[in-house]
Amino acid sequence: MLAGRRDRRREEVAWLVSVSPDYVKCPEQGRTHPSGAVLRALARTLRLSC
Repeated sequence: MLAGRRDRRREEVAWLVSVSPDYVKCPEQGRTHPSGAVLRALARTLRLSC
């Protein structure tokens, strides 16, 4: 899983980004392509730079 903070669980990241845990899991597995807004929210949540 992508993680700026390795201790964040998928469920916590999903809650912080306001998406379902499955929505976070699918791109990890290459099954979907999230929107730019979701990617930016994930990056902010994980403290990654875009």
